[in-house]
Formats: sequence, structure tokens, C-alpha cells
Amino acid sequence: MASLTHLKVLRCQSNQLLELPNAIESWTDMVEMNVYNNLLLHIPTGVGNITKLQVLNFSVNKLFQLDSMCVRHWDNVRVLNLFSCKIVHLPFLGQMHNLEELRAFDNNLQKVPDFGPTSRHLKVLELQNNSIRELPIHFFPSIPNIKRLCFGTNLLKELPNNLTTSKLEAFEADYNELTELPESIGFIGGLKTLMLQYNKLKKLPHSLLRTKTLETVNLARNPGLLRERETRAILEHLRKQATENPKDGFSRYTPPDSLGFVHRKNRIKKSMEYDNGQFGERVFQHKALPTATPELTPTASKPPHGAAPLPKSLL
Repeated sequence: MASLTHLKVLRCQSNQLLELPNAIESWTDMVEMNVYNNLLLHIPTGVGNITKLQVLNFSVNKLFQLDSMCVRHWDNVRVLNLFSCKIVHLPFLGQMHNLEELRAFDNNLQKVPDFGPTSRHLKVLELQNNSIRELPIHFFPSIPNIKRLCFGTNLLKELPNNLTTSKLEAFEADYNELTELPESIGFIGGLKTLMLQYNKLKKLPHSLLRTKTLETVNLARNPGLLRERETRAILEHLRKQATENPKDGFSRYTPPDSLGFVHRKNRIKKSMEYDNGQFGERVFQHKALPTATPELTPTASKPPHGAAPLPKSLL
């Protein structure tokens, strides 16, 4: 194993690996590591000494945590995938200055990752299917260039009123316990997707009347939004906007009194789209799911908190 010091790419996805060799820390030229869909219980701390790593995929394993010693020298990592494990806590990630994409959905996280004062390169953050109850006030300012932000199926009851990142295109907070949205959400200039189905929303901020770029809006199963006249006017604005800016030629507006199952199905497909477990920029292409294989079949996700499981025909 020690003779693999010049190895650049390691792809061992979909095997029965129980552990990685300690000699892996001597493979200092490695830039990509993909051990997706194995039986790993931990990641050797020596992986933190591989300073050239750029793409890492530890998803669909039996990990409970990622040790802080593992990430200490990951300055060059651009893509980190940790989805569908059992992770309850992530270490401080402030030293990962070049991180662009982090996927840690379908775990047991109770808090969002700490990126330090700012993570300027982060564009994709997917944390759906966890147990996150709140977002700290410094969270949104720490990710100023985020484009895709997913919190679906968590326990959020409110959002900080500083969601003003101008680069955000997709915000998903469906299947939570939100009762209202911050006024700042309407000041996101390039927002295209807003997924808020299956919450407890009672009103919408007037700032949403400022939005001009929305293509997909899902407010299904929020019947409280239909009770106030002012809110109904905002709903009409959102409906017209999704009609005027159709995605793929179709209006993607789902009203508060709808079940919204179709959009839930599409969100799951989009989130689980990958090539042998490797996510990348292709996630934005919205292509059809490949033919199911052991490596491509999505892992069953946890049922939404307080909601009945979806019928099998919709998954």
C-alpha cells in the first residue's frame, strides 16, 4: 500500500469496505477519493494530511462523525459529499477556504456546519433530511455566494432576518415548521426556486412583491396563507411570476391548498441525481434519472417530521 504514493484518483465505490488502510496518509498526490456506498465506520485521521485533495465522497457509509483531524489540511477541497450516513456532528470547516459544494443531507445533524466568518466559494449546501432546529444569526452572512441552499425535512421554526445573499438561486425549506418568512427573503435579486411546501405558514412578507425572477414556487399544504387578503395578493403575484418565467416551458406554481406531491417527487429526484455517487456541477442540469442500478438507486430517506410517508408510486 505504501508504494501508492503517486496515486491521484481512488474510486472504490459500492464495495464492502470496512476500513481504509492507515497507509493512505502517504498517498500525498491524491486529488480525488470516492468511497461511496461501503461499510466504513470512520475515516482515518491521516487523510487530513493529504493536502492536494479536491473531491471527496464518503457518502452512504456508516459514519457517525468526521474527526476534526481529518479536515485540518483540506484547504484545496472543492467538493465534499457526506450524504446518507449517520453523522450527528461536523467539525469546524473554516479552514476549507476553497469549498464549493457540501452535501450532508440524510444524516442526524442537529446544527448547521460552522464555516467561520466567511466561506466565499461555497455555492451548494444541501442539508435536507436532518434534525436541524435553528440557524445561527451569523449563518447566512458566512456564505455570501451561495447559489443552492436546501433545508427540507428538518425542524426549523424560523429563519434569521439576514437572508440577503444576492447570488442565491434556489432556496428549499419544505417539510419544516415555519410559521413565517423573514422580510429579507424578498430582497434576493436572482431567486428562481422557492420550495416551502408542508410548513405552517400563516403569512408572507410584503418584500416578495419585489421578486421578478422566480420560476418555481411551491407553497403546498400551507392553508393558513389563504386567510388574509394581503397574503392572497402576494400569492397572486407569485403565481403570475412563475407563469411569466416558466421553467422548461411549464408553470411551476403550487398553491397553498395543493397536496404538492408532484413537486416533492421532483425534488427527491433532483437531490439524488448522480453518477456512481459523484456529485458535481451536473446537478444543475436537471436531466432524467439514469436506469436504476445498485450504485444509482437512492437510499430511502427519513419520512418528513409530522407527515405520513409518501406512497411508493411517488418515490
